[in-house]
Amino acid sequence: MQNSKIILTIGMSLCVFNSIAQNNTKSYSGQVLSATEGVPFATVKIDGQIIRADKSGNFSFTNSKSTVDIQITAVGKTTVNRPQVILSNHLTIPIIIEMQDDSRNINEVEVMGLTKVKEINRQAYNVTAIDATKLYNSTLNIADALDKVAGVRVRESGGVGFQYQSDT
Repeated sequence: MQNSKIILTIGMSLCVFNSIAQNNTKSYSGQVLSATEGVPFATVKIDGQIIRADKSGNFSFTNSKSTVDIQITAVGKTTVNRPQVILSNHLTIPIIIEMQDDSRNINEVEVMGLTKVKEINRQAYNVTAIDATKLYNSTLNIADALDKVAGVRVRESGGVGFQYQSDT
């Protein structure tokens, strides 16, 4: 009986210490700016934790440390690295980070696409697709087109219930 009271007391004190340790985390907010407007959907990396800014460039996070490393990236902007940013005890003051435009130009872009028939023919398993657009203004019917596919032979005579007789 005495042992169970000691174990219960230790368990309760561990729960209290755990809840006190969790209360040390504080919420912080910030904004990513470019000139005078917010940078939409910037990627904010705080001590390895990735946070996305909203469409106005605002972000928020919780942390228990007094200093953090901040890295911010965005499309069309130069990467900003801020090591050892001191977090203020005043939770109402947001962290403001300004980004500069990145003036890199792309010379040319080459886009290559495949038709549906070519996509099907390039798949990993054996498939043969027949492009029926070639048959629109021709005298070929679908049986003639199928007869040209490897492994497919179309019988011209007979039909359902036809009695096939071999020559041998």
